Amino acid sequence: MPPEVPVNIHERRKYLPKMRPLYGRARRRQKSALLTEMETVTGLRRKSLLRLLHGDLRRKPRQRQGGPAYTAATRQALHLVHAMRWSKPLGRRRGTRRMCVRP
Repeated sequence: MPPEVPVNIHERRKYLPKMRPLYGRARRRQKSALLTEMETVTGLRRKSLLRLLHGDLRRKPRQRQGGPAYTAATRQALHLVHAMRWSKPLGRRRGTRRMCVRP
């Protein structure tokens, strides 16, 4: 069941380190109850919570930054093709063939 107010990732990353020692000391039934509580608070599923609790909770920086998808020359060509494509009237663009439906 998702929480009433969505919890953002920064709040989640503050909450999970506080719950990790409690979860580690708990017995099986208590762990189940803690997972249910964490599920309702964070909005994450149990499997994701377990992965985060047993893994490293620090956020990792990006390995590489994404650059522009197209070069300036490619963008200019795309604008030209787009302008040519949409400058024709609608009937000419799709053709004049019509399907005949026979009774």
